[in-house]
This record gives sequence, structure tokens and C-alpha cells, in this order.
Amino acid sequence: MNKHTPGPWEVTDLRHSIVVRTESPNKTKYGASRYAAIGGFDRSDPDQLSEALANARLIAAAPDLLEALSRLIEIEDGPGMAVIGWEGAMERAYAAIAKARGEQ
Repeated sequence: MNKHTPGPWEVTDLRHSIVVRTESPNKTKYGASRYAAIGGFDRSDPDQLSEALANARLIAAAPDLLEALSRLIEIEDGPGMAVIGWEGAMERAYAAIAKARGEQ
């Protein structure tokens, strides 16, 4: 299984694009880090811009969502479902959802 570039990923709304980026220890030979660009929208249309920003937030939150869900599965599959572990995993899940929704 391929491993994704660890986060945190952040959304940057630039003049001509929306970029989801993170610093990576594995830079290109030109020193570039990891990023994903959101395109195919009309910046002058508020609905399209809002949708593009929402898409970028969802992409940026994906590693957090994956980690939070993985922890919940580990707790569910683990012995006794310790309350402390469950609460910690739920806090991460709520934080990841808030990040995806742009509420952070």
C-alpha cells in the first residue's frame, strides 16, 4: 500500500488558484514540496469559489479523517474499548470533521 505524504495539509487561496499544500521532507530536485491545485472553477462566481474552497478543505482534512477513523476502528476491534481511548479518538474525529468543514 502506498503511503500518503503526512500533514498537516493546509489550504492557501492564491490570486489565480487554490492550493492544498504541506511541507515534505522528500522534496523534488528543484526544492518543491507537495501540493494539490484546485482548478476548473470560475473565481468570479461566488458559488463556484465556495465549492472549490470546500473541496480544498476536504482534501486538506483527508489525512486527519483517515487517522481518526483508523483510531476508532482500532478501539472498536481492541479489548474492552477503554473509555479514555474512545474519548481521544472521538476528539480527533470531531476535529477532523471541523477541519473538513472549515470550522477551525
